[in-house]
Amino acid sequence: MASNDAAIEALNKGTKAWQDYVAQNGVPESLSGSINGANLKGADLSGIKAGPGGLQFNNVDMSDAKLSGLSGSVHISFSNLDNADLSGSGTNLSDMHIKDSTARGANLSGAKLGTMQIEKTNMSGADLSNTHALPVGGGTALNIIGGSNLSGANLERAQWPGANIEHTDLSGAKAANINLEKADIESADLRGADLSNANMKGVEASYSKLSGANMTGVDANSAEPGMTQANFYAAKMDGADLKGADLRGAHLNHTHFENADLRGSDMTGANLLRAKMEGAQTDGTRFSPSSQAEEPASRLTAAEGDNSLGKGISSEGLKSPTAAFNPAAAGVEPVDPVMVPTPAGPAVSTQDFTV
Repeated sequence: MASNDAAIEALNKGTKAWQDYVAQNGVPESLSGSINGANLKGADLSGIKAGPGGLQFNNVDMSDAKLSGLSGSVHISFSNLDNADLSGSGTNLSDMHIKDSTARGANLSGAKLGTMQIEKTNMSGADLSNTHALPVGGGTALNIIGGSNLSGANLERAQWPGANIEHTDLSGAKAANINLEKADIESADLRGADLSNANMKGVEASYSKLSGANMTGVDANSAEPGMTQANFYAAKMDGADLKGADLRGAHLNHTHFENADLRGSDMTGANLLRAKMEGAQTDGTRFSPSSQAEEPASRLTAAEGDNSLGKGISSEGLKSPTAAFNPAAAGVEPVDPVMVPTPAGPAVSTQDFTV
């Protein structure tokens, strides 16, 4: 029997058979074939490289397995990789497609992800810190689809420019200093995630959920596409660079923009109720009538010691706490007055509010 066939047969028989094979023959230079229904829990599969025909794992238990150094065309479906170790720069998963599987708590730190495809897979709590997923030929990139779950995952310092991670659950992820330049995170769930100091230039984040996210120091200095209709409720964007950002229709209520750079950004139709903008640069920022607060006018005066305007925007930078809000003085592009309904009586203009 050829060496490749004997090795594949050993893998199909399970952990003990594989260990015996390696003890006698060593790890093959490459392997091609299918492993189906095998129990490889805790197996040492380090250094396995897929041959020209690729490797297919179907309904295989590889939980707690050591897979560092894995490379080549690998397809994994309906399998368990919980707490598996695929870490290290020698692990190249560029040609891996994992689907309908679990890899909860798996360690992929430092691995090369390249054009890896993750589909309908639960990777909650996985460690993907310092992973590299650089686009190939200016086009193909990391692809995480089908509602995959990376909640609570460690993505710190990951290099994922141009990645497609739309509709993915990244809630509570630790993603400080991640590079998501020109990535597509449309409709992704990033609630409570730590995105501090992330590179989000040109990111497509429309309809994404970012409520409560830590986005302090984020660089989202336009270069298109946009964050329209995204939910940033109570997110922290202190010191963020949002020059020219497209935030039309976004939910920015209770969001913190202290010392942020909002020059030239478009907040047309955005909800800015109780947004905090102390020290923010707003030259050329666009607001519109549909940016109106959703509370009665009687509750939109400065109150509770928060020194906020009728629209909930901080009054930092006004010369006098009793002076009426002056859009031109604040560097805000003039627009039509916002009509805010009162509990009773006619609508009143926010231009009539003073602080």
